[in-house]
Amino acid sequence: MAQLDGVERRRVLVATQDGGWEPAMVWLNQWGLPMGMSGWKQVLADANARCHALGVRQRATPHMLRHSYAVITLELLWRGHLQALIP
Repeated sequence: MAQLDGVERRRVLVATQDGGWEPAMVWLNQWGLPMGMSGWKQVLADANARCHALGVRQRATPHMLRHSYAVITLELLWRGHLQALIP
């Protein structure tokens, strides 16, 4: 999978338990197909427009979302590590 480019990765299928096939991607569009770049751009544009209409002046970007996920994951890992140290 690491050798595939983005277009090829969106075409990868995995077998389901009932013997069928489905996209291996995590994020699917309303038709059950992997989201492309234009789909993601539209999702963020729509979300930013809704936030702006509600008076929220912060904009979401892919980098911000990735950074937020990383920070939250790191915090949860630290909590789990600290809990394991405390008898």
